[in-house]
Amino acid sequence: MDSKEIVVDIRNVEIQAKRLFDHGATAMLIDQSHKTDKELTGFRTISISSSDTDKDSGDAIWIDIKEAKDVQRAIEAGKLKKYIIVRCNNWKIIPLENLIAGLHNTDAKLLASVDNLDEAKLAFEVLERGVDGIVVPPSLIDKMDMRNLTKGERLELVSAEIDSVSDIGLGERVCVDTTSILKDTEGMLVGSKSDFFYFVHSETLQSPYIAPRPFRVNAGAVHSYTLTGEDKTSYLCELRAGSHVKIVSLDGSSREVVVGRAKIERRPLILINASVSGKNGGIVLQKAETVRLIDDKRKPIPVTELKPKDRVLVHISSKTGRHFGTSIDEFIEEL
Repeated sequence: MDSKEIVVDIRNVEIQAKRLFDHGATAMLIDQSHKTDKELTGFRTISISSSDTDKDSGDAIWIDIKEAKDVQRAIEAGKLKKYIIVRCNNWKIIPLENLIAGLHNTDAKLLASVDNLDEAKLAFEVLERGVDGIVVPPSLIDKMDMRNLTKGERLELVSAEIDSVSDIGLGERVCVDTTSILKDTEGMLVGSKSDFFYFVHSETLQSPYIAPRPFRVNAGAVHSYTLTGEDKTSYLCELRAGSHVKIVSLDGSSREVVVGRAKIERRPLILINASVSGKNGGIVLQKAETVRLIDDKRKPIPVTELKPKDRVLVHISSKTGRHFGTSIDEFIEEL
């Protein structure tokens, strides 16, 4: 996702500017009376204009979208103003789509006023490219780090040495079928421990006997952890249509996708144990040539070819104890 604006509307409220910027704000929305506010010295501000036809009377114009003519007014204002701030009062999606298309060839940035996290996520996803930014009340940005909305978390991947590989017989494994097309560089982080995750590659690769399933990750046994949003984990057996899971790329970047189906079937399983820097962890996967981890050359390797001393990519989390997927500070030992 391109760089997005997180603008805090501080008109008519008392604020501590530094705290809000520490939570991911990129600018403050002000009116003319704020221009001499000493607390805002050194912070980026966007001033509201009372006129959408006067080019020099402020950076932005605010338009409440109630009907089609308001959309056209906003598009026309984009020829003069640097920022077009809109609030969609009834329909939330179609007006934004029309505005994104209508302002596409102007220099104006489209900002959507939102009241909650769901509205913010929707505004960033409309017409795939989303709005250029959002305007939020101080109460919303104070609750969370808004930077997580505009870019996926980057997760460190390190090389671990395989200690053992063994067949363990039949068991239930989960194919996670997402509603997204995954890339050849993407997969899920899965493991039997809440702090030791293996990079399990997506089924995007061509093979002689089966067509690619570019929406799927054959993720592992039902007991396994995987990462979801907001720094939480979920057991694979808990995933349902509508669940969110974290998809990770080989460069460590991540994105959240939606589960369309979780398919549990009984299959032969293989237990893999590996270690790195004094930490160790295991993963139970279906024993099949189409199930792949990533070796230390960042190439997919079928689990059927793994042997001790091979190296694979893992993610070591600083979070250990989990209670219903949420990290807690407690003693825990997972064997």
